[in-house]
Amino acid sequence: RKELVVAVKLNAGAKWLSGEEPGYAEQFWFGGAGNLRGYTNDFFRGSRIAWGSLELRRLIGELSSFYAFFDQGYYRRVENGTTIYDYPYSYGIGIRLASRMGVIGLDYGFGEGDTFSTAKIHIRLISRF
Repeated sequence: RKELVVAVKLNAGAKWLSGEEPGYAEQFWFGGAGNLRGYTNDFFRGSRIAWGSLELRRLIGELSSFYAFFDQGYYRRVENGTTIYDYPYSYGIGIRLASRMGVIGLDYGFGEGDTFSTAKIHIRLISRF
């Protein structure tokens, strides 16, 4: 059994509405526990988005691991005729532990410019059916 694993995840989305830029409510939102873990949930938005995650995992059980991660994102939107875009990133460490309820995940993530006191902590319950 391999104890060290590299995991890669990529996601993307884009919206066009009859040649117009989608409105505020119709844009994609991301950031937080599910993707850029150094930020609060839904911190970023755009009509075109992408993000990826790279994790180096040390397996400690069938569904349990310690890991270090790096997340990279992209967003683009138009506001008042001005195109706004950025490539935010985050990095950190985490642990996933198997339990009777599912896998409990704890991530400690740094966004751009974060210090130890401003880093984000995300706790998730990942259920499997």
